[in-house]
Amino acid sequence: MVSPVGMQVYAASCLRRYCDANGISHAAIDALLAHLDAIASAGSLSEWERKGALLELNGRGDPVPAGVESALPDGELQRFMTLVEAVVEVGIVDLYGARTDQPLAFLRKAIAVLEQGGISLPPLTNVPG
Repeated sequence: MVSPVGMQVYAASCLRRYCDANGISHAAIDALLAHLDAIASAGSLSEWERKGALLELNGRGDPVPAGVESALPDGELQRFMTLVEAVVEVGIVDLYGARTDQPLAFLRKAIAVLEQGGISLPPLTNVPG
């Protein structure tokens, strides 16, 4: 069984794989990916969550920054937004409450976005717990 932290790290790798497969590159995406990966070494999950909310691209319902949107291939905005929001929710949905099956549900949603786009899933290597 993969831990919640492991699910977040794997979800981030799904976003990274999607971006690589579609040739998408932007500093705001890099910052989000670095933040999501940092959960594995976060001393305080509430501090980690707070820092994530301050990111330019944070996956919490805010509009996608214009620079990121312009980096996306035509027709990919909705799929990208769905993926980013699912990936972010993996790590925060149970942060302040009891463990539920919601992180796994959001991870499955992220995986489905890759599968629907014909993108191979990242390996499960280096995923904590």
